Amino acid sequence: MRVFRRTAIATALVVVASFVGFHATAHAADPVESITLSPTSKTYKVDPGQTFQDSLTVVNDGGTAYDFVVYAAPYSVASGPYDKPDYTTTTGNADAYSWFQFQQTSWHVEAGQTLTVPFTVYVKKNAAPGGHYGVLFAEIQPSEDSSGTTTLVRKKRVGTVIYATVSGDVRLSGQLAGTDIPWFQSTAPLNVTSSIQNTGNSDFVAHVSYQVSDIFGSVKFTTEGNYVVLPSTTRDVIQSWPGVPWFGLFKARITTTFLETTNTRESYVLVMPIWLVLLVSVMVVSGGIYAIWRHISRTR
Repeated sequence: MRVFRRTAIATALVVVASFVGFHATAHAADPVESITLSPTSKTYKVDPGQTFQDSLTVVNDGGTAYDFVVYAAPYSVASGPYDKPDYTTTTGNADAYSWFQFQQTSWHVEAGQTLTVPFTVYVKKNAAPGGHYGVLFAEIQPSEDSSGTTTLVRKKRVGTVIYATVSGDVRLSGQLAGTDIPWFQSTAPLNVTSSIQNTGNSDFVAHVSYQVSDIFGSVKFTTEGNYVVLPSTTRDVIQSWPGVPWFGLFKARITTTFLETTNTRESYVLVMPIWLVLLVSVMVVSGGIYAIWRHISRTR
């Protein structure tokens, strides 16, 4: 019986060791592919008909070599949080992609290698004054092994957003469409929203800061950032305090600055979980019923 147990245990250990070894070997043989494109955005001030040279930097910061292609595409966003960019619609001012011509569209990069990808910008002679937008993509291509089997199926791409302003009748104007600070919050995070409307014909940058203090004035959280607002859109800048306590009374303040104007709004926010709200409500109702019952009893 002991011999059987020892044999079973030894067999189990061999199986486990084989599985671990197989898993480690498979993992080691499956290097991660990764691509980084720099910079994440480019800003140009151009004249109609202007031509100039520029470049992008592609970094292979993964563990395997791959081929990639570069290309230009339209770029636009709808009003809201700007979380769903459109890379296909070519109408309006999302036409800057048509100005870009790459000297070479297909590239190969080894693991750990950095490449400079040059291109030429040909601004159209009839380009309207104001903002024009596009995006430049670098996209990893599927590769094949010696048997012709595709080993890299998913395509990964990264992009550089183009913000170009054509000289002429450029109108920079906008307004604060509103701010939203909820007076009650039941769960984290504590979100506030600043909505900025661009009424001009070119983009501008809005600076939004968010600060939360307790009722004694002690600052508990602060964050800030710069946000591009495109023409004919209203951007909702949502900022969050993920670490808000489960209960408390706080003062939230949003400061929005753009085009040399500053707007600040403050408001108190009560943070309380729903179960506590229900408990307090039950206690209040119960107290009211008891008070009425006592009054009726005394009257009798």
